[in-house]
Amino acid sequence: DEDNKASLPSVEIEKWTSPQKVCFLDTLLSNLDGQPLQTSTIQAMKDMYGFHETKNCEILLRFCLLAIHAQDEDTYPVVLRFITSQGRMKYVRPLYRALFACEKTQKLAISTFMAHKDFYHPIATKMLSTDLGLVITSHPSKNEPTKEKNENSSDGTTIWEIPLSAIPIGTAVLVAGLAYVMYQKRR
Repeated sequence: DEDNKASLPSVEIEKWTSPQKVCFLDTLLSNLDGQPLQTSTIQAMKDMYGFHETKNCEILLRFCLLAIHAQDEDTYPVVLRFITSQGRMKYVRPLYRALFACEKTQKLAISTFMAHKDFYHPIATKMLSTDLGLVITSHPSKNEPTKEKNENSSDGTTIWEIPLSAIPIGTAVLVAGLAYVMYQKRR
């Protein structure tokens, strides 16, 4: 209602540094105490500060979390664009978790993840699927590390068909070769 609306500070934060903006948003997030901001506040922040248009991932992450907690449906496209355009777990995992925590956006979180799961690194895919309560089975391609039995390997495992026991030897040979080349250049 109109009497209950708080106005945003009229401080010109365009002049703030990115860490100052991050600190501001972190303060808002930490002070929610189970009471999300109103969607009108999120809208006012978009209009006044343009957080939804920033290219800074640290700022965008925090603003998206505030918008998800507020259940601001107008910001969901921004959230989805963010989590499907880059795959760093640091950013996508908290957003998927926030989407999944809200009953209203659980299906959105799952359908978005399922449509883009091949975009993410295999470890991110596994972690996100666990967060979303999904079981993802994958068939490793030739380029993915696998563990296989190999008679030439002391412990029976290989990575990209190279016995694990050969990796330390290969590293030692490489270092010795580089040392020899550097020695020859000094002469």
